[in-house]
Amino acid sequence: MTPTEIGALLRKLPQVDRLMKFDKMDSLSQQHSRSLVLAECRSLLDSLRARALAGDAGEEDFSEDNIIQRLSDRLSERQTPFYRRVINGTGIVLHTGLGRAPLASEVADSLVEQLRHPVRVEIDLESGLRGNRDEGCVDLIRELTGAEDATVVNNNAGATLLL
Repeated sequence: MTPTEIGALLRKLPQVDRLMKFDKMDSLSQQHSRSLVLAECRSLLDSLRARALAGDAGEEDFSEDNIIQRLSDRLSERQTPFYRRVINGTGIVLHTGLGRAPLASEVADSLVEQLRHPVRVEIDLESGLRGNRDEGCVDLIRELTGAEDATVVNNNAGATLLL
């Protein structure tokens, strides 16, 4: 693409104010916030500008309808939660990139109930003083494993450090 063609393409890039006047943009601003729509619009126009300068964009990319549709798609993607249920088809039973071992429904239900209220973690309920955070499970771990003592960490890095 020649500099003249790139310049002509960049001139077709609509201004943010012009785009914001479309009815579809009002609808997007109601679904999301106006500030988010503006920020995403500016980001999209910046990326289109960069693609044009790199010679990697065509006229169809710069149509107002196309830009508004891409903006709508980007806003929809932002609403999709990052952390969501997936199927582990990797063949690795406990894949650290896909969370940890699934919890039984009873355990998950119990956790949900516990998480709705303050829960004793390390306070001695009789004295009101801080106690040992491991106290709630050390006896159970010792009983189950026959170990002399136990401690609890919340990740593999912590366990590795202890070794």
